[in-house]
Amino acid sequence: MLYSRQAAMAAHQSKDSLRMADGQMNIGMIFFRTDDYEQSNATFRPLIEAYKKLGDTLSAGRVEGNIALNYMRAEKQDTALQLLLRAWATMRKHGSPSDWLAVDRNIGVIYAMTGKPKQGLPYTERSLNTILAQRDTFEFAPAYGNLAYTYQQLGDFKRALPLYDSALYYSRLQEQNAVTYVTLKDIADGYLSIGDYKNALRLFQEYQAVKESVLNENTLNRIAELKVEYETEQQQLALEASEQKVLLLEGEARIRQQRLVLIIIGLFFSLVLGLLVFRQWRRDMRYRATKEKLIAAELANERLTSSLLSTRLENKQGDLTNFALDIERKNKFSRELTDRLGALRKVLPTKLRPQVDDLIRYAQGHEQLNEQLEVVQENIDQVNREFHQKLKKAFPNLTASDRELAGLLRLNMTNKEVATNRGISTASAKMARYRLRKKLNLVPSDDINAFLQDL
Repeated sequence: MLYSRQAAMAAHQSKDSLRMADGQMNIGMIFFRTDDYEQSNATFRPLIEAYKKLGDTLSAGRVEGNIALNYMRAEKQDTALQLLLRAWATMRKHGSPSDWLAVDRNIGVIYAMTGKPKQGLPYTERSLNTILAQRDTFEFAPAYGNLAYTYQQLGDFKRALPLYDSALYYSRLQEQNAVTYVTLKDIADGYLSIGDYKNALRLFQEYQAVKESVLNENTLNRIAELKVEYETEQQQLALEASEQKVLLLEGEARIRQQRLVLIIIGLFFSLVLGLLVFRQWRRDMRYRATKEKLIAAELANERLTSSLLSTRLENKQGDLTNFALDIERKNKFSRELTDRLGALRKVLPTKLRPQVDDLIRYAQGHEQLNEQLEVVQENIDQVNREFHQKLKKAFPNLTASDRELAGLLRLNMTNKEVATNRGISTASAKMARYRLRKKLNLVPSDDINAFLQDL
C-alpha cells in the first residue's frame, strides 16, 4: 500500500490523468484483496467517470466489475448482479475473451446462488467454453463443476453427471482437493435425489475420505500454530511494556528539548563570561546532539518492535478463530452424515445395513475431539459467551438455532459457508438468514454482520 500511494502521488504530480486513474485503481485493488470492501468501493467509484472522460470505456467497465465483486463478497447479490450485467455489455463490446470470462463466470455464480439456474445457464456455459478455448487446465475443474451444478438445479441430473465426472478428473489431476470433495458431495446429493442409494452411499464415502484428509491436514497445521499461544501472551505483555517505554522516551525527549532551549538562552546571556564558557557550550551542544540521535534511534526501534508485536498478535487471534470454525464445521458435517446414513439405512435391503452401520459408527467416532482441541473450544466458547448472553437478553424470541446462526454470521461467513457448516442447502441458509433479519427488526439497508459484531 505504501508503494502504491507513492506511485499515485508521483502520478498526481505529473498531471497525467491516465496515470492518476491507474494509480488509484491499484490502491482500490489492494483494499479489495485485504477485504476492505467499503474503502475499495470508495476508491473505485470516482474512477468510472474518470476513465469515461479519458475515452477508456473498457477500463470503466472493469472498474464497475470490481465494484460488483465487492458487493458479491459482501453478500449483496442483487446490487452485484445489476453492476455485472451492465459491465457485461461493455466487456462484450470493447473487451477481450478474458474480460468476458470474468463477468460470465460471476453472473452465472450469482444466478446459481440466488436459485435462478435457468437465467445463469448461458453465462456458465459460455465461461466453460472460454476456459476450454484458453486451455487453462487449472480452471477446468471449477468450470465443469459450476455447469454441472446448474444442470442439477434445473433437475437434469443425467446431463449433469458427465460434467461432474470431468470436474472430478481435472480436480484430481491438479490436486485441487477442495474442489474434489465439493464435487463428490454434489454428485452424491444428485444420486440421492433420484433414489440411487447405492451410488449415493459410495460417493458419500469418497466425499468423507477426501474431506477428512483436507480437514486433518488443516487441523494439524492449526494445532502446531496454537502451541505458541503462551508465547503470544508473553509478547502481548512485552508489547505493553514497549508502549510504556515509548511514552517514557518521548517524555524524556521533550524534557531534553526544553533543557536545550534553556541552555541556549542561558548561553546567549552568558557570552560575556568569555571564550572559556563559549568553548564549554560548544562541547555541551555536540554531546547533546549525539545523545538526541541515540534517543531518536532507540525510539524508532521501539515503535517498530511494537508494530511487529501487534501484527503477530492479530494473526494469532485470527488463526484461533479460523481453527475453531474448522472444528465446528467438521462436527456438524459428522452429525449430518450420521442422520443421512440413518435415513438411508431404513430404505436399504437388510444385507446392506451392516455396511451402513459401520459407516455410522465411523462418522460418530469423529465427533470426539482430543484434549488439545477441547482446550481450544473452551477458549472460543469463553470469548463468544458474552455475545450469546447479550443476544439472548436483547432478543429473547430467538431460538437456539437462531443464536447459532447469528454466531456464524458474526464471523463473516457467507451463505454458502453457513450451508456447509450446518449441512443445509445454500437456499435454506439464505432463507434462515432472512428470517433472522426479521427477528432482529433489521431494515433492508442494515448490514446484519456489522449489527451482530457491534452487539
